[in-house]
Amino acid sequence: MTPSIPELMAIAHQLFPVGHRPGDDKTSPEYQRRAAAWVEARPQYPTWRAMLRRLSGRFPNTEVRNESLRMEAADSDPWDRCFMGAIYIWPIGPIELEHRIGFRASFVVPYYYIYSLRVVKPHADSEPIDADDRRSFEFSPDEAPIAAAVEEEIHKPLPSLERMDPKIGMTIVPDVVTGCSVLGETTLFDCLFSD
Repeated sequence: MTPSIPELMAIAHQLFPVGHRPGDDKTSPEYQRRAAAWVEARPQYPTWRAMLRRLSGRFPNTEVRNESLRMEAADSDPWDRCFMGAIYIWPIGPIELEHRIGFRASFVVPYYYIYSLRVVKPHADSEPIDADDRRSFEFSPDEAPIAAAVEEEIHKPLPSLERMDPKIGMTIVPDVVTGCSVLGETTLFDCLFSD
């Protein structure tokens, strides 16, 4: 049985102190819980890397990136609550600077999610600094086969994970701040995966 929104909120409160940034207090119970989850997940890291290699073989005209490199550092702080990866697709047209399918598999809750991100300029003559991030949880026809393959590959090593509904993931946890979020804007995605 998967957790309800109130149960997910309770987990977020176990991982982050209420009302202020987590800070560097490694003795806090919230830090200790994040660290324990991190340590418990580390043995699964080679499996994650193998999954990324399989995706790279399935999509040779893309770039598959491992975004969980902190797992390779023995003394890394438990910053993330998930394994992370992305498949970079060649940009389409003169205004698109970046196009990727990103994915996150949590090790604090039984969920993963997949998203599309396009970084686009307002028009072809714009500077890259003027670009906007367009994040979506719905996939275009060119993205859908990649998203389906990611989902299939996640289920091979992690069959117990379910895909988190974006409406649940975007639920605000109003009294918590993670490393990069803002009080009143922190989401369950930020708390249970990575911000």
